[in-house]
Amino acid sequence: MSRLFSILHRITHRAFALMLCLLFLPAYSLADPFRPSGAYEGKVQALDLLEDVAFRSEYGAASGGQNLIRWEDTLRIRVTGTPTATDLAFLEDFLMTLSFRVPQLPPIVRTDGEDANIVIAYVPLSEMAEHVEGYIEDNWGFVSYWCDAQGCIVREEIAIASDVTSLHARQHLILEEIVNGLGLCNHHSIYNDSILYEAWTETQLLSEVDWLMLNMIYSPEVAPGMTYPEVRNAIRSAIAP
Repeated sequence: MSRLFSILHRITHRAFALMLCLLFLPAYSLADPFRPSGAYEGKVQALDLLEDVAFRSEYGAASGGQNLIRWEDTLRIRVTGTPTATDLAFLEDFLMTLSFRVPQLPPIVRTDGEDANIVIAYVPLSEMAEHVEGYIEDNWGFVSYWCDAQGCIVREEIAIASDVTSLHARQHLILEEIVNGLGLCNHHSIYNDSILYEAWTETQLLSEVDWLMLNMIYSPEVAPGMTYPEVRNAIRSAIAP
């Protein structure tokens, strides 16, 4: 590997943000769910959203212009800390769904060894910084990932606060963290049923727009390192009616 760099990404859940959601009109009510008029229209809308979600990040390349990043190698996941049995069952179910719904994604395997390239830690909020590099204080979930010079994600650390979160909050956070760590590294304010919606929700499922975008960035028509115009043109050709 000729070069290794880290892109840090913030998960939006903070105690302060949650307080604001409770005190004021939630942003959730200001957006609509993803309801395209048809299959083709849905793909076009997802492709439009992809520029903000996959080619801009809240940390690192925050000004835009980022190239496509994604996994090319097998995802070898190790879970540490103190997840509950329900946490683990929810995670396992999502990983199975992920492999089924995004068939071009590299294989996902669980490991307890040092060969893991994704480590997920369920730990107290006060210990988050010990488990994920670049952690920003008060986030209840956080992901850091590293890419090689070609734009392939090669390593990832995820931490979920285990002591200040409800079960539904943890389940939402692990979905959001994993999706961010697959290459959809930014949030948006367009569709309020998306796991990447920027206002705090406890959404327990990915929206169809999330699945569409994941399948786009793992499509064989695109490759790590491509710019958004290159990805847009390739996907448009693939989905043309």
